[in-house]
This record gives sequence, structure tokens and C-alpha cells, in this order.
Amino acid sequence: MLRRLLFPCVCIALLFGCASSKEGAGAAEGAPRKPPPLASELPRGELWRTARRAGFMEVLDALAGTDVVYLGERPGAPAADRLMQLRVVEYLADRGRLHAVGLACFERPAQAALDAYSQASIDVDQLRERTRSSLRPGADFASLLPILELARRLRLPLLALSVESEIEDRVRAGGLEALPEKARRTLPAIGSSRPAALEQAVIADRVVRWFLTAPDDAQIAVLAPNRHLVRRSGLPELAFQRNGKRYLTLVPLEEGERREVFDFSYADFVWIMPKPAS
Repeated sequence: MLRRLLFPCVCIALLFGCASSKEGAGAAEGAPRKPPPLASELPRGELWRTARRAGFMEVLDALAGTDVVYLGERPGAPAADRLMQLRVVEYLADRGRLHAVGLACFERPAQAALDAYSQASIDVDQLRERTRSSLRPGADFASLLPILELARRLRLPLLALSVESEIEDRVRAGGLEALPEKARRTLPAIGSSRPAALEQAVIADRVVRWFLTAPDDAQIAVLAPNRHLVRRSGLPELAFQRNGKRYLTLVPLEEGERREVFDFSYADFVWIMPKPAS
């Protein structure tokens, strides 16, 4: 399978600027490909593919060829992580296969408001107010604005993916048995009552159900915490086991944060960000 044949990558240091809106007519034959003229700048870092360096376009082309693109984020989703997600979503949309953006930072009750916003029925202030109680703890609405605005401009559906915090709290306190029957009926089959397993199962279920009515060859980008995406387990595999849709993962880390990224089972691609200036 394509996903199995692709090696994960490790990034070490990268400096890219915004792509020029045009390439000179006299550009040398065989010159490196550049991203299309997109709106955002590129996060810092340098991409590697196993033991060799890989260009940004090489990684983007790999992501564009799969069905589900999982884009990770660290706790609190630093600005560099959101910028990376935005840049990739922009590129995938430019390629034409991207049909939706899934957001694990929103809980399921936010779906109606996200639908209204992406269809330009409400403005961003109304969206903020209507989703205030459905934003995951620690998520920053302001940092999401460029991604939300891009989806609205392109009329890309936005999917609220996460389980409700109230359900998660009840399961944490007393297991699945602590939930009312009505709440249990809203959940997919879950093999564990651990909150992390519950959240992963719900997100995977939302992704799988989206494909049931999606166009043929449609693609979705899923923005979710790193903890759900790494080690070839959790969310991506749960969805893959149910529908067989190919996926790739790209997770951001801080330089020097971890050494296990060199284990190829960690993720398909790793973008190591420079440490913030003190």
C-alpha cells in the first residue's frame, strides 16, 4: 500500500519565504519546484526524508496523493503549528482534491455553527459566540481564524470532530457505565474507557462517516493533537481499519524535544521547529 511504502521524514531546520506569484520566463530548466502563490508564509525548519533531505514540495506532493492528511499540533497549538497546518491546507485545496477540514479542537455540538459559518450564513463573531462552550479546553479560537477564514472563502465544509467534554468527564470518573443511555448511543464502539481512547474513537468515527457521503477520490485534512497521531496507533489506524482509506501524518515538534522521532514508526513526517527566541 502507498502509505506503507512511504518513509516518514524528520525535519531539522527550514527557512522558506512566501512563494513568488510568478516564476520568471527564463527560469533554468530543472529548477526546484516552488509552492503555488499562497497567502501565508512558511514556518521555519528543514525537511529530511529518512537519511536525506527532502524539499517542501516533495512532502506536499506525498500528502496530496493520500486520502486523509492528519496534521498534528502540540499542546496549546503554537503559532508555528497553526501556520504549518494552514500552509498545507492551502496547498491541498489548490490541488483540488480537498473537500473538508476536520477540527479536533471543536466538539460535536459545534457542527451547526461551523456549517453556518462555512456557508457564509453567520460571521466570525457569531461563530465565536455559538461555539464558545464547544471549544476544547486549551484551544485558542483566535489562532484558528486563518484556517477558518480560508475554509469559508473556499466553501470547504468544517467538521467538529471531538467528543463533548461533559461525556469525557463522566467516563473519566465512572467509565462508560456512568453515561446515560442516550449519550452512549451517540458513541461508536469503544474498546476502552480511557478518555484518550474515547476521544480518538469519536474522531475516527466522524472521519469514517464523512467518507460515506463524500465524492469519489475526495480528501480530508484532519487537524488534531500530536498525541492522537503518533506511533502508528490511535486515531489514524482506527479510521483506516474501518474504511481502508490511505493516510499520512505530519506532526510538529520542537528542536531537541524528542529523539524518538528518528524511529520511523513515530510518524510519516515530522517537522521539527526551531526553539522560540527567548
